[in-house]
Amino acid sequence: MKVMQPGGVTLDIKDVDRFVKKWRPIDGWLIADHSGFVLPTHHGVLGHKFYAAFCRKARIDVVILLACTFLVSVLLQVSNIDDSLKYIVAFDLLFLLAVVDRVLSILSLKCCKQKVTFIYAFKKAFKKLAEIFVFFFFGIFLLQHYLTDYFGSFENLVMVAGNYYPNIELMSSWRFLTGPFIHQDTQHWALNGTLTLLFASFIPQGKKRHLFFLLFVGAVFSHWVTYVVHCFWHTSFDSLVGMSGGAFTLLAYAIAYYVRLRHFNTVFTLLGIFVLGEFSAGLITINTSHLAHFTGFVVGILAGIRWPRSPCQRYRC
Repeated sequence: MKVMQPGGVTLDIKDVDRFVKKWRPIDGWLIADHSGFVLPTHHGVLGHKFYAAFCRKARIDVVILLACTFLVSVLLQVSNIDDSLKYIVAFDLLFLLAVVDRVLSILSLKCCKQKVTFIYAFKKAFKKLAEIFVFFFFGIFLLQHYLTDYFGSFENLVMVAGNYYPNIELMSSWRFLTGPFIHQDTQHWALNGTLTLLFASFIPQGKKRHLFFLLFVGAVFSHWVTYVVHCFWHTSFDSLVGMSGGAFTLLAYAIAYYVRLRHFNTVFTLLGIFVLGEFSAGLITINTSHLAHFTGFVVGILAGIRWPRSPCQRYRC
C-alpha cells in the first residue's frame, strides 16, 4: 500500500494492519486509491478498516475524557480557588463538548469521513496561516507598545485613538477602524491572536486576503454596533478594545461553509465552541463584550450566505 506523507513524500507500507492500528487523523496521511491519493477513511477498500480503528480510539477517548471530567471537578472542589464552581462548570462543559463530538464522529462511516476531512483541512490550513497571523499580531503588539509610550498610558491611547464612546462624533468615525487593533493587555492580545488563528484555520483553503477582510469587517462592525447600543441603552462600558468580534466572524463563516456541505456533526462542534466560549467568558470575567462577539458571528453567517465557497471538494463524502 502506497501512502503519502504530509510533505508529499510517498512510502510503500508492507504491514497494512499495523499502519491502520497506529493511524491518527491528525497525522495527515493520504493513501493510494484507484483515483489517486485520498484520505484513509475515503479509501474504497480499506475505508471500513480505518473507520473501525477510529471508533476504537474514540471510545477510549470518551472513557478518558469522562475520567478527566470527574478528576478535574474533584480537584477544583477541594482546592482553595475562589469561585471554583465557575471553573468546574466551564471545564465540565469543555469535556462534555469533547465527548459529544467523539460520539457524533463514530455514528457512521459518513460521520467519520466528515470528521477526518475537517481535521485534515484544519491542519493544512493551520500550517499555512500560522506564520502570517503570528507576524500580524506581533506587529499589532509592537505598534501598541510604541503608541502607549508615546501617549503616556494605555488609557490615553484608548481616548485618543480607540473606540472611546464619549469622544466619538461624526468626524471621528475613523475610531471604529483603529479601535480593533488596541488590546487591553498581553493576555487579551494573545487570546485574540490564538482564537483568530484557530478560527481562520477552520475555513478550508481560505485565501489570506479574504480571511483578513472578514476579520477586519467583523471587528469594525462589532465596534460600531456596540457603540450604537451604548448610545440608546447606556451600557456600563464606555469603550471597546480588541478584534474578537472579527475572530467570531471567521468562526461563523466556517459554520456556514460546513452547513452547505451538510457536515452537521462538524457544525455542531463549531457551534459548541461558540457557545462554550461565550458561556465560559461570562462565568470567568465581566469585561467580555458578548454583543461584539455575537455581532461578529452574525456578520460571518451573512458573509457565508452571500459569498459561498466550496473548496476541498476532492475530499467530500
